[in-house]
Amino acid sequence: MDELQHSDGEPGPPAEPAARDAPAPVTALVPGWVGPTFLVLALLLLPWTFWLSLTLPRRHAFWHWNLAWVGFDLMLAAALAATAISAFRRSAWLLFFAGAAATLLVSDAWFDVMTARPGGQLAIAAGRAALVELPLALVSLGIVRRAQRLIARTPGYLERERRRLRRSFRLGPPRPRPDRRG
Repeated sequence: MDELQHSDGEPGPPAEPAARDAPAPVTALVPGWVGPTFLVLALLLLPWTFWLSLTLPRRHAFWHWNLAWVGFDLMLAAALAATAISAFRRSAWLLFFAGAAATLLVSDAWFDVMTARPGGQLAIAAGRAALVELPLALVSLGIVRRAQRLIARTPGYLERERRRLRRSFRLGPPRPRPDRRG
């Protein structure tokens, strides 16, 4: 008697249609080496950070201080604008841009407070961090979480988004659509 095979070629009875159409487990979204590699990198960063804490000078002046901050603030503005545009377009890119905005906002708050002079400058930096940057970072993370839940509950959303993105990034004239009138 011949053995039945799954659609993936494995022996055994064919999978039920609902099981075949079920979303892949989250671990299948990235190759297996990604988790261990990033864990090792994070662990290697700890002794490096400790070494820096012992060897970096307490004070340092550099030539491009203003350019560093202007560049950082332009990246933050771009992340916030991309979050807004992807929200208006209801795009799956919202997850990435809102996450990037949250990361940049927390980084901005940290470096503003850590590089401020004691006194009035520190009070302003701490107030701006507490009242603007960190709350906006939390809102951005809330957007990410809400979008993740919505995508998880909407069958076929990511596939439709993938097709829409492929069409919008295609170079050249649009391809003719087949006549569906039968």
